[in-house]
Amino acid sequence: MGSCPEVWTLGCTFVCGLIGHLPKAMNFQSEFSSGHLVGASHTDPRCGRMTVHYTLALFVWQLAACGGLYAQRVSVGVEAGVPVTESFDTGFIYRGGFLPATERYTIGPVLDLRLAGPFSIRFNALYQPYSFRLSSSIGTPSSSKTTGSLWQFPVLLKYQFFEGGAIQPFIAAGPSVQVATNGTTRTTFADGSTRLDHSGPERRAIVGLTAGGGFTFGFSRVRISPEVRYTRWGQENFDFTQTDHVGTKLNQVQGLVAITF
Repeated sequence: MGSCPEVWTLGCTFVCGLIGHLPKAMNFQSEFSSGHLVGASHTDPRCGRMTVHYTLALFVWQLAACGGLYAQRVSVGVEAGVPVTESFDTGFIYRGGFLPATERYTIGPVLDLRLAGPFSIRFNALYQPYSFRLSSSIGTPSSSKTTGSLWQFPVLLKYQFFEGGAIQPFIAAGPSVQVATNGTTRTTFADGSTRLDHSGPERRAIVGLTAGGGFTFGFSRVRISPEVRYTRWGQENFDFTQTDHVGTKLNQVQGLVAITF
């Protein structure tokens, strides 16, 4: 693979940047004293965006530092795209309502590791914000809005066709993990009072299987790879009812484009 130390430095930056910041986002907790939230700065929703920006900035900075020194078997870059399907399923909730919103973008770093022959492994960390509104008429009528972040970590085995050609189709498949972080819920009651919570979903992390395909082309050392991915999740992060599957979608389709160097 080569002995370039910058490759391993880059890999450490990629992995440590994510591992180092995700626990901070996942362990935000609410503290209340006399009905007031204490330490609100630690649970500021902007922390999720800061985590994304900091990790991507650190990753791109290390990429620039490597320049042309890293081995050809390792490619790094950025992948972004559009969720084709909705983030949540909608359905009937007993004596209440559910209104989700799908943010139509996802973005994050990507790392490709070339193996023998036409095989390679692709590592992703894809970020997508989420939000939804809930209303309830059970007990004290109330309405709430929840916002947060979804992180996906697919590890895909790729097979490249026509290796060396100008356009190289590929297929890919492998496991994926989705983690819900930075959840913040603001509830408004009928008497006008409000409450701020930072509780997590029913399942903070879920596992699924991802498969997809696309093609790669480029010039010089820049490679562009449009692709379509399908993921089937084993469970839902949020599950508001067992009868109508109101929660995060079990079937997900994404259109993505990766730019690697």
